Amino acid sequence: VIIANELLELVQFKYVDHDNAISALIIHDTFKHGLDKGHTKFEHPILASNAIILFAKEYHPEMLGVAREISKLVATHMGQWNTNSKSKVVLPLPETAEQKFVHMCDYLASRKNITVDVSYEPLCDS
Repeated sequence: VIIANELLELVQFKYVDHDNAISALIIHDTFKHGLDKGHTKFEHPILASNAIILFAKEYHPEMLGVAREISKLVATHMGQWNTNSKSKVVLPLPETAEQKFVHMCDYLASRKNITVDVSYEPLCDS
């Protein structure tokens, strides 16, 4: 999200729906350990994508269109790493510019030679 916020300041990314991209980046790994909280699950993008749609249908049907857009960004966040020898699942590849943007942000965040300061100041004392 920090990387996305920086990139979204650039004019070349003005096409990206900021709210959808940030939402997708916050949510994209919510099911990384599957439903049973075991080891990393290769199909986690699909699990998270499906959960977004189910949540919207159940609690916010008026937001279903937005939920579908965000779910597509989440489903494709793995980019070119869409197959795995231990799984029959084939993840969808990013096709749209927004999907590629979300994948790029996730990829950059995963690089060990890029560090991001995540310290923050609380908005108020609690």
